Amino acid sequence: MGPIAWKATLEHLRIQLDGLGGKQAPDEALEWCAALMKLPPAPTVPAPKREAIIELFDRVKFHPLSIRVLAQQLKSRRPAELGERLEQLLSQGTKTNTSGTGVSEDTPAGLLASLELSLDKLDAAARKVLPRLGVFQGGAFEQELIAITDLGDTGERQQLEAFLAAVESGKAKEFFKAMGEPVPNESQTP
Repeated sequence: MGPIAWKATLEHLRIQLDGLGGKQAPDEALEWCAALMKLPPAPTVPAPKREAIIELFDRVKFHPLSIRVLAQQLKSRRPAELGERLEQLLSQGTKTNTSGTGVSEDTPAGLLASLELSLDKLDAAARKVLPRLGVFQGGAFEQELIAITDLGDTGERQQLEAFLAAVESGKAKEFFKAMGEPVPNESQTP
């Protein structure tokens, strides 16, 4: 049997994800959440109670991606605060926040609300440039980001790289002297 031939199309296939269990059988969702809570960063608030987590997950219909976003939020926000904000987003309808962004009409409201939660901590400037980051779907290396976005002066970049190399080699003082900068005292030198 020969290699499988793939036909490329411009059509995007959509797979509807079912919830991970439900209010009556939440174990799968709770296990997923527990695994996510072990990932960095470490939680800064006490671990939420089982009932509070189930209530939050029920609001997003136990959608896996929503659970992923909520688990991250539960590391720094209390369930009551998170639940209030989630309810606010669900009641106002997140379609207004995503109009003109290519979001399908049948995208679950709970998913949109949970994604909106992840944007809450961004300032206005970051929210403004966020749509441009779509070109980096799947990630990108720093060099590509700088080349594509024209962010950062290349002279500054070279200076930073030289400084980091000097620090790594233990020659930070020589670098400061070469730059004509005053050498910080020992407590300030990296």
